Amino acid sequence: MTPDDALAAIFGRHRLGDVHHISTPMRGSINTVRFVAGHERHYVVRFDLLESAMPHTRFTGEALLLERLRREKFPVPDVIACDTSRADVPYPYLILSRLPGQSLSEGWHALDANAQHRIAQQAGELLVRLHSITHSHFGQPDGLYEAPFARWCDFVQHRTDFFMQRARELHRLSETMIARIAAWHQHIHPLLEHVQQPRLAHRDFQFNNVLHVSDHITGVIDFEWSVWGDAAWDFANRYQWEAQCPGIAAPMLSAYGTPDAEFTARADFYRLLHVLDDVSWMWEDGNHDESVAAAVTLQLIVERYEHRL
Repeated sequence: MTPDDALAAIFGRHRLGDVHHISTPMRGSINTVRFVAGHERHYVVRFDLLESAMPHTRFTGEALLLERLRREKFPVPDVIACDTSRADVPYPYLILSRLPGQSLSEGWHALDANAQHRIAQQAGELLVRLHSITHSHFGQPDGLYEAPFARWCDFVQHRTDFFMQRARELHRLSETMIARIAAWHQHIHPLLEHVQQPRLAHRDFQFNNVLHVSDHITGVIDFEWSVWGDAAWDFANRYQWEAQCPGIAAPMLSAYGTPDAEFTARADFYRLLHVLDDVSWMWEDGNHDESVAAAVTLQLIVERYEHRL
């Protein structure tokens, strides 16, 4: 049964009434997502096809985080249901309330300069609020993938080793490139040891995931990759910010505070990890051209880092 075919049964199981209309968002490449209009409310239903055969799902941790964020008065969707039973479809799914507005990346160019400035400052202020949310340990929100980590540097070591080993097994990177990545990690390790307080990092903070109506941010979405760790991880995507929303970086950083050199150095390494992960999972997913392009990007990132030494 396809996700669309199952929506009526899903809504019946969770007593959400009849399905009146189904639409598909323009963005989103990992999960199958549907916008669903019910009798009185609008919902977002996300299906985890990426891990459909696994006993766990990223959505469990995301649901826990969203409930915590709602308690913190942070603008995120309501969690209606997180269903891992696979009773209606052979995948876990997450049902959320649909927040008003469109992504900031889509609506940015329709805003005048004053509205852009105001909303950029709001984005910086929201990121400050997000990073003020702390936890007792480092790692995944729900502990399903791996046990919590006492030290952030151990979590990053674990992820770096995993990503390098997967790329090696898939023959996606040369041993020379893997050695260069390992050398960068060794060099950055003392800075990772300085991260002592686990803070909530979204890990995909870019403006496809920030919603707005006019000059007001209505919410932040897609916390499935979030981690208790280093706030600097949310600056790994900063190279995308100006491409998505030209002119946003300066007023946003004015509200957030300009990161220092150590913070930026850690963010650059986290960007490397993002791309290193892309090299392998895109290949495994059959997107071989995108995997090759990610490997080229990875080489450029490593070369820029080595040039700065």
